[in-house]
Amino acid sequence: FNALLKTLEEPPASVVFILATTEPQKIPATIHSRCQRYDFRRLSVEETAAYLAEVAQGSDIDADEGALKLIAARSDGGMRDALSLLDQCSLSDDKVTEETVRMLLGLVGREGIRPLAQALGEADVPGVLRTMRQLMAQGRDVKQVLDELAAYLRAVLFQLTVPDFAEIELTDDREKLAEIGRQFTPERLMGITKRLHD
Repeated sequence: FNALLKTLEEPPASVVFILATTEPQKIPATIHSRCQRYDFRRLSVEETAAYLAEVAQGSDIDADEGALKLIAARSDGGMRDALSLLDQCSLSDDKVTEETVRMLLGLVGREGIRPLAQALGEADVPGVLRTMRQLMAQGRDVKQVLDELAAYLRAVLFQLTVPDFAEIELTDDREKLAEIGRQFTPERLMGITKRLHD
């Protein structure tokens, strides 16, 4: 930072420095005071999916809308990650579908997580254990299963409390989420999610 500060104090006339960081709190105040700061936000799932659709069309990649939304959701607002994932998916299959994306990322998907959430809702311990055993037999990673279960239960909680929240549809059909949601209270869902994260 000392070397950078010296350069910023006496910059060459023909040079513009652009400093980019995801941790602005680590930049000393002496550097901050010599910079113009612009904060960028993460891209929304809709923005990312729309751009991916343009890229797919321009690159002759046959991709489902659902697959593009899943890629957008998994890239967590990062366009570079989304484009990289789209490229990988297009190389592994002629048509990029949700299943292609799930396979590439090692995701369990709603078909595997829904029965697990259902069994949890019914407090069916043998059913939970049986479903987990089946997922493990398919080679699924336990941490991935728990991450996806937590995300699924979060969507069920949103369905119970904020049913018009758009991103719910990325997890499962609203009807399915509502059906499973009838077995839970918001407090119970929050308690289970906390345990999953722990």
